[in-house]
Amino acid sequence: MLSPIVGILLAFTFMTGVYWLFHRYRKVEKLNRGFRRGQLFSAAAFSLGHGGNDAQKTMGVILALLIANGLLAKGSDVPLWVVLSAHAAIALGTLLGGWRIVHTMGSKITKLQPVGGMAAEAAAATAIWGVTLAGIPVSTTHTIAGAIVGVGTTQRLSAVRWGVAGRVVWAWVLTIPDAGEVPVGQPLDGRLVPHVVRLARRGGDPRAAWRGPTSRWKESPMRLKISQRTDAFFELFSKSAVNIREAVALLRDLVGDYRDVELKARRIQEREHDGDEITHDVIRRLNTTFITPMDREDIYTLATALDDVLDAVEEAADIFVLHNIVEPKPWMIQQVDVLLHAAEQTEHALAALPSLDRNRLEPYWIEINRLENEGDRIFRRSVAEMFSGDYKAMDVLKWKEVTETLEEALDGLENVANVVETVVLKYA
Repeated sequence: MLSPIVGILLAFTFMTGVYWLFHRYRKVEKLNRGFRRGQLFSAAAFSLGHGGNDAQKTMGVILALLIANGLLAKGSDVPLWVVLSAHAAIALGTLLGGWRIVHTMGSKITKLQPVGGMAAEAAAATAIWGVTLAGIPVSTTHTIAGAIVGVGTTQRLSAVRWGVAGRVVWAWVLTIPDAGEVPVGQPLDGRLVPHVVRLARRGGDPRAAWRGPTSRWKESPMRLKISQRTDAFFELFSKSAVNIREAVALLRDLVGDYRDVELKARRIQEREHDGDEITHDVIRRLNTTFITPMDREDIYTLATALDDVLDAVEEAADIFVLHNIVEPKPWMIQQVDVLLHAAEQTEHALAALPSLDRNRLEPYWIEINRLENEGDRIFRRSVAEMFSGDYKAMDVLKWKEVTETLEEALDGLENVANVVETVVLKYA
């Protein structure tokens, strides 16, 4: 775990030195072009160090297996085909499955400009080359992640997304017990290695080398559960948004066809109970999941914001029943219409939330802001109407409570949009 610390210190030092050398240079665009070209060399140096250190571990294991099988004499050098195979495996792994890691490192921990990218790569390459020449194995991923954090801290501490960095560290820590829990049957006896290799060559089952004729060897599943399905959070958010839209649609039916009010209010109450179950499910998963798709506080804030909207919708329906309101006023119907439109927008947006795509989601929070402004205008006009002196005081008090509760529900949907905007901009 020293490698990320070394990366942080070296990158911080490199970046500070670059700032000191070029702080008076005014041609910023030309400077960026220079550092962008310099990244070709720093990236090449880091990649060569990555292969020189990480690939050696794989080559060592293969060499030991070949010697144990009698295919090479003790003290033999690593065959060229083993060297090329190990480097090709690393290159193909990065090419085919490493984009998500590259994206996280390059854009989600902190925003990297060409100068920052070059400093991080140069620092990581320096650290890795140093330990490689000393014959010390080190994690290149840990080193470059630390270097990126070191570059970010030279700007300010808040420039680093510590939630993302924390999840990366958790993944490192939990990899150890996770790997330890993988069932491997019995420990592999060194004397059995040649038999394992021969059986594998013949297409047989390598486990037969240590499985006796009367053995009852059975596979057992991995017991340590590192995380639940992280996409389950997005599914629950989408389910909550659908539930809100259905509740608001029921409320629209209540005010539009003002009959069987108690029955319709009861149906809305059932939706509110369903919403509570969804919120509890989110909180339960949050407390039992190590690695989450976004910051924990954002998950909790979004879940409670959605729950608050549903509470307000249910409360508005209940007030119609409890206060024996004879009929909804025209502005109440207008409020519910705006609320329904906002709920539909929220449903569509949360279905697209897993992408965290700003281009797809930005029109949503802009539209919600427009609808909230429209709702505010309806609310102000309704207050002016109620206090015009044309109505009884008791009726005004009842109507005002309904109107304020509907406004609270719309404000709640704007709060949901604000949370979504914060999350998307954070991960954009």
